Amino acid sequence: MSKCKHTRWLRLSRNNQDLDLEVSDRPQRLLDNLKAPDTQYPSLIAVVGNQSKLRWLNHVGINVAGPRGVRGHGEIHIHAVPSSARKNHPVVIFDGDVPSHNRFARPCRPQTCHEASVQVFPRSTHGNVKEKADDLYRRLLLPFLDVICFFAADLGGLEQVAYRLALWVEKKPLPTVNLRPYLVIVIDEGIERDAMAAFDDRMRAETGIDLQCHFRDLHIVSLSKSENVGQKSSRGGRRNSRQNSQWKRLHSKLVKLLSLSRQARVDTGYLFSARHLAGLLRHAAKLTSEISHEPFDWVRMSRFKREPAQDLNVHLTNFLTHFKSTDSLTQFGLPVIASSFLLDHYAPGMHPFPPRHVITSLYKSSCMSVHQITVQQSPGDVLLPSTFAELLEEELVSLFQRYIHSGSSKLLHQQVLAGFHQQWAAIHSDATCFCCLRRRPQFGLPCKHAVCENCVKVFGRVDENDPWLFHVDACFLCQTETPGITIRVKPDTAGIRVLSIDGGGTRGRVPLEFIHILQERIGLPCPVQRNFDVVYGTSSGAIIACALFINGWSIEDCIASFESLSRLAFTPRWSCWIPLLSKIYDFILSILADSRYPARNLEKALQEVFGLTRTMIEYSNASEMGTMIGVPVTTIRDAALCVFTNYNGVGNRETNNDYHVLQNSARVLLWEVLRCATAAPYYFRPRHILGLGTFQDGGLLFNNPVTIAMQEAAALFPATPKPSLVVSLGTGSARKGRPDTSTSRCFWRDSFPLRVFRAFWQSGSSSRAWTQLLSHQEMGNKGEFFRFDIEFDGPEPALDDVLVMEEIRDEARDAMLDSPTLDRLVLRTRAELFFFELDPERPYQLIGGVYECVGRISCRLRARTPEFEAFMAQLNASSAKFLISDRVLPTDFQDRFTRLRDGNFSKVIKFQTPSRQDPITISLREKDTAYPISGAPFSLQWLIDAQQLEARFGQQDHRKRKWPICKVEQEARRKKARRR
Repeated sequence: MSKCKHTRWLRLSRNNQDLDLEVSDRPQRLLDNLKAPDTQYPSLIAVVGNQSKLRWLNHVGINVAGPRGVRGHGEIHIHAVPSSARKNHPVVIFDGDVPSHNRFARPCRPQTCHEASVQVFPRSTHGNVKEKADDLYRRLLLPFLDVICFFAADLGGLEQVAYRLALWVEKKPLPTVNLRPYLVIVIDEGIERDAMAAFDDRMRAETGIDLQCHFRDLHIVSLSKSENVGQKSSRGGRRNSRQNSQWKRLHSKLVKLLSLSRQARVDTGYLFSARHLAGLLRHAAKLTSEISHEPFDWVRMSRFKREPAQDLNVHLTNFLTHFKSTDSLTQFGLPVIASSFLLDHYAPGMHPFPPRHVITSLYKSSCMSVHQITVQQSPGDVLLPSTFAELLEEELVSLFQRYIHSGSSKLLHQQVLAGFHQQWAAIHSDATCFCCLRRRPQFGLPCKHAVCENCVKVFGRVDENDPWLFHVDACFLCQTETPGITIRVKPDTAGIRVLSIDGGGTRGRVPLEFIHILQERIGLPCPVQRNFDVVYGTSSGAIIACALFINGWSIEDCIASFESLSRLAFTPRWSCWIPLLSKIYDFILSILADSRYPARNLEKALQEVFGLTRTMIEYSNASEMGTMIGVPVTTIRDAALCVFTNYNGVGNRETNNDYHVLQNSARVLLWEVLRCATAAPYYFRPRHILGLGTFQDGGLLFNNPVTIAMQEAAALFPATPKPSLVVSLGTGSARKGRPDTSTSRCFWRDSFPLRVFRAFWQSGSSSRAWTQLLSHQEMGNKGEFFRFDIEFDGPEPALDDVLVMEEIRDEARDAMLDSPTLDRLVLRTRAELFFFELDPERPYQLIGGVYECVGRISCRLRARTPEFEAFMAQLNASSAKFLISDRVLPTDFQDRFTRLRDGNFSKVIKFQTPSRQDPITISLREKDTAYPISGAPFSLQWLIDAQQLEARFGQQDHRKRKWPICKVEQEARRKKARRR
């Protein structure tokens, strides 16, 4: 952060009719820049007063004399005692006052040296100025404090102090942990014992509440009046000596109480590091403007933006249904559940909260609400939910001790899982990842277990050359070896690339040609499939998508197989050869058989291409490429749209979607899914899948599945809800003419059955769906949309016309090569191979009101691969450049300064942005045209959130955070370097 000298943290102000709380980043600036914020554990004291308080602050080395020492209502400043800043337990002081006036301050003008935000209180909570200030102390400060010190003379005497405290304790809910601060009151001349008794009586009269319920103890320190207000003395030196002696006495008392409070926090497990304390203070300030009567919960506050699974009870139930005896549950089930809680909460960077508090705050309600956990081995052998929760708590306490010794919840959970490898062989689930008991699994392993993406990131082996590629060398549960399994995940700050392929029977040869041309024009020796993250295909488009991505075939092999499959699938039944009778015979036979073609030919072809046993969730080339595949189908009764996926329906989607993701379809055979997807009415019969239902071609409703693909992309990647690239490939349609507004009417042609049929056919039109999609896109929306299709002069060829494939192939090639958008797509696709990340050790600084940011542009293609070397050579030969907005960044793509030690591309860049929300565009310019890199434009705040740079209590994937080097350490390094 910048060298800011402002100390204010909170300030109440009135802005017209609104009551605002101005919050600065003072806690982060102060605490993060201690010598060792991860291993220093501050003690916190609040001092309330004015003149006497200021004199004491000056005594401990904090100079706030003059106007800088004046505090308004609800105005709190934070200081660190200089003499303690480098110690293990620095003393942090919260400095406030209770002025006699009843005025709110005016809004403060924005500062350019530090960050600040404004929170608006709900109108219903507005009160007088002193009430709101009291609320800040009560709700925000008291839970954090070790000591709170009132200078009674500054506030109008003991009665005023008692009145203020009475307001606090009457409204303050008791915290979840009994961490009470010490209360110290500094008074004028008087006997401390008498003053304490009088104050205690006054408090009981005001509230009827025992002060000991809210404060650990009460201490009153008496100072002489002359020493307190600094009256003149003929012997100035003696007076100053006497004054310093009294301040030292007060200081000694405070230091002793801080030590006692610190030990109490150690004993209860709530002594926070400076890093954690800064995060808690920041989050607590954000919650202050909310209406809440809940007790202060440290554990839940530490899980901000990392909440426990909302459906935890569902996953626990799925796991517990596999246990038929209390012995198996207590010996196998409870240790696994407790270890999963440990893994979920104690990620690297998490404070070691007491395990009993953790399970009470986060998990107990789910455990108590779990159904069907009562198991009975013999009469009377019953485990009730309450007993289950108690046993689970004891198991977690036991595991916590092992965690403290090992320092890694990940390694401990691996040991627990491996200890039951024989038991795991007998239980499986496609609804719950048994590795974490938190999420739906996404990847099926050869041993029939399935794991979620987060567990792959936690327990998988990171590739040495690619941080986004994970090796699964063995099943995390049963320990069965799984050599060669690699799973790719999307880089945190990269955008989403969507591919949608229309259905159209044999006209599927059109999008295949489009893809073939795209691969040729991209010009890199790697499969074109690697340029897409979410792929949806309808009917023949589904076959193409699965062949390219799940089978991992080359585009050439896919074309050859598609043509062969089409000819086999559309082989007609035996027919009568008499010209007139043959058509009548075929029509009657089609009606009786419910299809024109026998399903056996199509099914045989699909089985040959995709195998007899491969399932949708099973590990495939799509897993290695990190591609999510979706196949739409429709039901036969209500024509509802359903979707089969290779990601097991994972995602956070809205409930009002116009389609349904089939959650229990993980083990459906892939060829069966495609058989349903290609069951176009009249051509093939629908296909029944046991346990799911009967399905037919999804093209009846969404022949162009692009809108479904985009909604699923948002569900899969909620942090990046808008894709950066959308490519839709059509299968051809009849050229549109002017609307037929004929004035005459033909009885048969214009009868209501045919009118309904034409309207229904138009409702599923691919071009219509694309037009509607574009019309709903917001102006300036990030991402670019491409649609390639061909138009026929006459009616579009029938779905089963195998003779037309060569002709439409040529038309597709000519149409795409002549398209003015082809070059744009190629350049945009190449630009999408780059993405930007902030440098976690020095992401940004606020200097002069501007954020100065530092980060790196990286490439999805990795070093020592043919495609990477070819790409770098092409960019260098074409003098390609990166741009930030309109500023050109000189770049030599083959220079050693743009490579890491492992040879991967990494260009360090610096830029400025006026706010955390302003869009930042980084582009790659090739051939005099610039296109945004993946994820751009983005804001600074989006980058911070995507990289979890403010996650002070750990990340769910257990990555270890690299924090910026503090100023003290930087200065020490510079001095050491100068001495050398």
